[in-house]
Amino acid sequence: MSQAAINDWRKIAARYARADWRRALWQLANTAIPFVLLWIAAWKISEISWWLVPPVSLLASGFLMRLFIIQHDAGHCSWSPSQRLNNWVGRAIGVLTFTPYSYWRRTHGIHHATNGDLDHRLAGDIPMITLQEYLARGFWGRLRYRFFRLPTTLFLLGPSYQFLLKHRFPYEGLPEPRWPFLRSALGTDLALVAAFAALDPIVGWERALALHVMILLPGLTLGVWLFFIQHNHEYTYWRRQGDWSYGTAALEGSSYYQMPRWLNWLTGDIAVHHVHHLSSRIPNYRLREVLRDHPELENVSRVGFAEGLHCARLHLWDEETQRMVPFSAVRERPWVPVSPASASGSA
Repeated sequence: MSQAAINDWRKIAARYARADWRRALWQLANTAIPFVLLWIAAWKISEISWWLVPPVSLLASGFLMRLFIIQHDAGHCSWSPSQRLNNWVGRAIGVLTFTPYSYWRRTHGIHHATNGDLDHRLAGDIPMITLQEYLARGFWGRLRYRFFRLPTTLFLLGPSYQFLLKHRFPYEGLPEPRWPFLRSALGTDLALVAAFAALDPIVGWERALALHVMILLPGLTLGVWLFFIQHNHEYTYWRRQGDWSYGTAALEGSSYYQMPRWLNWLTGDIAVHHVHHLSSRIPNYRLREVLRDHPELENVSRVGFAEGLHCARLHLWDEETQRMVPFSAVRERPWVPVSPASASGSA
């Protein structure tokens, strides 16, 4: 797609970058109220048998994921017309998702600003290296990257570590001065302690923590899976700085992932990710409007639901063929001697 066409699409997308009070507050109500009711139901059921909890906690996890999308939009200043409300709602939901709001907003902003830029693979992205960088690594460097890209690491161990542990005292990707972002993490940690202390006389803090983690973990797996598919499809977009374009990275480097309607609702249509990257100020509840009014965008970076499963085996960006490839592609390339500069990578 030409740069002129990309610029036209950015202008079109900007017309939808308007938050709506009614839709924002209704979304908060139809998400937060069911979540609270399901959390209480899981608590009551746990007093009968923990084996009966998973179906309810899984459903609650879907609503927690939808709350995270509201937090996500608040960080982009797109959820409501009031930035003050955006920030306070984002902080409150950040306690439920174990996510320091200001820190996450900072790293996610970096992701948007550098999406698809091979020379700026920074905080906020799932680490990825090129086929050429992989060939330049030694045995242990390759093994470490392969371990990181295992499905169990990417979608289970990684999210658990990131949200349950690393977010308690994050440090990566922070500009100077770091204190405002560390303060965000400390505030979230203190709010978590206060919340479980308040629940202790009613539920018991151990039971409350166990229930919330049971609700949180499936949502983390789904969220990281979606983020992975949104930027890891076969013909995604990665370029070196001199050839990189923000608009092209938005449309070609972010997918339009085909999902069932109910799952799109639970995830705030974040699967319409190419439009979101085209203009991050579009509220999630208006993303579908862009496709409705401009159906041409439905065929841009489209990834089928089943096709997304295939994407899970793509781990390296091949700069020669300009596509993501599996580890098996290494057998088709000659061995590259290890050099300190090229062997260093992002994972």
